[in-house]
Amino acid sequence: MDLANSLGGPRMLLLPADTIERLGRIPRFSEGYAVDAAETIRKMGPPIVEVFMVSHKWLQSRSDPMDASTGFPDTASNDKAKTISEYTKWRIKWVRHMHQFTPVILYWIDYSCLDQDHLERGVPLMPLWVACCERLLRIDHPEYDSRAWCRLEPLLACAYAFADHQTVISVGFENCWPSTGLKTKRPLLDPRAGHLTDPTDMARILPLIEQAEKALLKNPDVKSYDSGIIYEAGDRAHIKCFVLPSQPEEQDAQHADQAQPRFL
Repeated sequence: MDLANSLGGPRMLLLPADTIERLGRIPRFSEGYAVDAAETIRKMGPPIVEVFMVSHKWLQSRSDPMDASTGFPDTASNDKAKTISEYTKWRIKWVRHMHQFTPVILYWIDYSCLDQDHLERGVPLMPLWVACCERLLRIDHPEYDSRAWCRLEPLLACAYAFADHQTVISVGFENCWPSTGLKTKRPLLDPRAGHLTDPTDMARILPLIEQAEKALLKNPDVKSYDSGIIYEAGDRAHIKCFVLPSQPEEQDAQHADQAQPRFL
């Protein structure tokens, strides 16, 4: 993290889970609710801090494709913010059960932690910021796999993040503890073939795609993913995922067949 901050670009910011809970919504970067990542982790104590990158499709597309300020990542009733808060509750329960401490959870969310008015400043640093996140939390959506940004973020996590898996929830998720979800696999998809609201974004993300692909191809066994050949034979590379049930009543069938994964 200190290395990322030393490069002269914007410092890495994170949004505390309790800020989302308190506000009941996902704040915009310009509101200033995101905190300095390195300073906050040092203050809280690295052993109890967990950092998640949130990968999600914005639910209200830009009315002007060239103006990021006209888009919003959540519903009008802030359902995604509620979903993240419910996941925080689940995660705290899991960590207390598995590791006997209460974690401080911080999220990297693009809308809150990346300057939406000057994307060119922060986007090149995303590989380093992903590397500073322990895990990727994917908020699923029917159009998730079709979006270029949503394809990019799992690719970056595959190449650089600490964990060898990704956690998947959907909008409307409720704390389903003690369910630990269903272990499955999701395809690793080429971001070049994904849809962009603003086509000029491809020039921003293409260097990140190429960099991540090179990192994976140099080490076919990185993070225990199933294929070192990116997108071989129609996007056959897969990512290990734990899919948590959306509603508490769905948990029993999943929980019955799942051993407790220690590093979820």
